[in-house]
Amino acid sequence: MASGATFYVRSDGSDGNSGLTNDPGGAWRTIGYAAAHVAAGDTVRVQAGTYVEVASPIVSGTSGNTVTLVADGAVTTCGMAFNSRSYIRVIGFTMDPSTGGCTANSSIVVITGTNTGLEFWNNTLQNTDANALIADINERCNSCIIIGGHIQNIGNHPGSYNAITLNGNDTFIGYVDFNTICYLGVVPGGNRLRLMNLNFRGMIQCATSHPDFIYPHALSSLGYNGSVVESSYGIGTITSTDNKAMHVQPQVVAFNDDIWRLNVTYNMGGAFFSVYDWDFPINRFRFYNNTHVNCDRANSGTQFNSCGTLSAQGGHGLSASVYNNIFYEAWSDAATTSITPWDENNGLPVVTKDYNLAYSPIGSVTFQSPWTGQTHVQSNVNPSFANASSDFTLQVGSLARGAGGALTTTSGSGSNSTTVTVAANTGSFFIGSNASNLPQYGGALVPGDVITVGTTSAQVSSVSGDTLTLASPISWSNGAPVYFGLSSTVDLGAYPYKSGGYALSATYAIVGGTATITPNDASLVRFVVCYRDGVPYTVDNSSPYTCAVPDTGTFSARVYPHYASTTLWVTAADGPSAPTSLTVKQ
Repeated sequence: MASGATFYVRSDGSDGNSGLTNDPGGAWRTIGYAAAHVAAGDTVRVQAGTYVEVASPIVSGTSGNTVTLVADGAVTTCGMAFNSRSYIRVIGFTMDPSTGGCTANSSIVVITGTNTGLEFWNNTLQNTDANALIADINERCNSCIIIGGHIQNIGNHPGSYNAITLNGNDTFIGYVDFNTICYLGVVPGGNRLRLMNLNFRGMIQCATSHPDFIYPHALSSLGYNGSVVESSYGIGTITSTDNKAMHVQPQVVAFNDDIWRLNVTYNMGGAFFSVYDWDFPINRFRFYNNTHVNCDRANSGTQFNSCGTLSAQGGHGLSASVYNNIFYEAWSDAATTSITPWDENNGLPVVTKDYNLAYSPIGSVTFQSPWTGQTHVQSNVNPSFANASSDFTLQVGSLARGAGGALTTTSGSGSNSTTVTVAANTGSFFIGSNASNLPQYGGALVPGDVITVGTTSAQVSSVSGDTLTLASPISWSNGAPVYFGLSSTVDLGAYPYKSGGYALSATYAIVGGTATITPNDASLVRFVVCYRDGVPYTVDNSSPYTCAVPDTGTFSARVYPHYASTTLWVTAADGPSAPTSLTVKQ
């Protein structure tokens, strides 16, 4: 919680005031003036109204003592600009360049220089024929956080713009709703990036540009390494013949050890993932436990245009692993024979694959190599979704239940040890904690993976090559299977079967200055964030979820789902009252 002073900005205030009281005679008038006249640890509370300005914060915070700019009510401004700033939080603003007096069709949040620890919580960026948030190729935003809010109506004209272009290391982007984006959703560049629970809808094709959800930056000198896209939900645009969920084209440096897991795409016009090797190799791309339904729906030809393409286009090499996924009609409507849910072409890259399921409801498709090269191939097997057009959770009798397998095996045995070595070149199936590089909120935003070695579960603290360091000691034998998750029984796809379903709710109770937040099912939760007067101050990622309650201000808690959903969070209700439900439906 902030330990500094609290200042106020009002549309009827004056920059000649002290800023210390929330009234016309005490509050400041502009956000930019406030952001230049605070100190590390201070909070600026901006009152409801329209502020025709692009604020450029001058004062940086420090780790643990951020400068916080928070909107009290409906606050609209033109945008913001950051140049080599650190530890500044921006919470709850609507930034809209189409507002009268603003510069129309300008980029909304512009980040230049080298920035560290910037945070954007629950903001809405909208209505521009330019980029929404950009730290371009040579700019940096390291250890930055973007959580919650909406980015909408971006680049909706014959140009091509992006919702988020962000270069830097150790950044977290999660729980953002993208709607009506003309060209690209997220263009990331950097190392150890975490893209979690993003919601893409209404992506549109404009001019000759294809709308991709996630496009790791082709020209970033940082490359794209050790990064994870997890639990994101994408609804495609079938009128676009080239609508992709992930499109990778390394043109400057190699892309290594990246993960795509627990994601859901529906109604894609083109590929659900497209990995092209242009100038440098792509190494150890991990693709597991995803659900992809209705791809290539815009293709009217008799030869399918592969929904998933793994292509070593430049001949520089690509290695990938594809495990435990569900592909449901992942080919064009016209294709009925000689089908494979992904295409290994242009030099046949090295792809290891197993335990994948493909199904077509028409029942007359024939699958070919490389699909048939799997040891545990499941062709024409119905995964029995609750609803194949809106709810992709597994029903009780689904043949996808328990049909998955391990991602790797141990190399050597161990007894009561926290260090496990896995088979060569397979350590990057998993991630460790980001706490040392993303320290905000106690490093709780990205803990290490939970894995099961044989039948024993443990949390991964760090990964170095093929060596996993665990948070607690375990014992194992040589060649033991290593699974992602809490169990050695693996369900296929993005949604493991849950008898109680995926509707998430939560309540909280306060006893002795401590709030305990209780979800209906802790396995559905990634983390809980506690807020005071709309400002986040604690993240807890393990049950029971608790936080200290501040002596002053209004307490609230949001519960963020672990699995892909179109609902980004639920608010915990006080006591037994009914909260909002989370569903995986459109």
